[in-house]
Amino acid sequence: AAVLQLIFACVLLLCTAVVCVRTFHWPLQGDSSLIHYVVFLMDSGLKPYKDIKAVNLPGAIFIDWLVIHLLGPGALAERIYDLLVCLAALLAMLYLCPRSLRFAGLFAGLMFFLIHARDGAVQLGQRDLNMAVLSLLAFVISFAAMRSETSTGMRSGWTSLYLLSGLCLGAAAIIKPVAILLAIPLVAGQWPELRKRQGESIFPSALLLFGALLPVALTALWLAGMGALKPFLA
Repeated sequence: AAVLQLIFACVLLLCTAVVCVRTFHWPLQGDSSLIHYVVFLMDSGLKPYKDIKAVNLPGAIFIDWLVIHLLGPGALAERIYDLLVCLAALLAMLYLCPRSLRFAGLFAGLMFFLIHARDGAVQLGQRDLNMAVLSLLAFVISFAAMRSETSTGMRSGWTSLYLLSGLCLGAAAIIKPVAILLAIPLVAGQWPELRKRQGESIFPSALLLFGALLPVALTALWLAGMGALKPFLA
């Protein structure tokens, strides 16, 4: 079994490397080019939803703004960002698997990348990809917090991890609001462990929910500050 896993891992890694090299030239298409143009107009002084007929939620615009201002406005920057998101998904899947099942995490992560790449350049930096990976990171960070509580007696940085988990979920929700529903399994997953500590089981869940709602509230304030909240809702 170990030999077969090694063979499969080598094949998948080889396929991944070939796809990375052969797709590095992909141009901007679809949603990426559209949102890039929205960011360009914002940088020129226009306001989304008020002056710009934007059809995507603010989270998608925020991410594209970060990509453009940190990596650059071109197609190569978007390709690099897309690869980094897929790498984050791979690392998250590896973390979720116990040591004896790390091959499952590697297999899932690489297949996730290959299936995403199969859909072509039009899916670069896709909203669903960003939402999915942010949601996955929310679960990973929440599990890391629970493991930290188990090993340290709930005294070593767990609060910031629960807040960060909620922030990831909230960031996913301002891309597509349905992601906020994942707060239900996230909170439910905490309770079996946290109920063992009387009086401490509510605060982590409240902190996670606060983190999930914070990006939504800040986005609403950002829109209101530009006078774009009403056109956005319309």
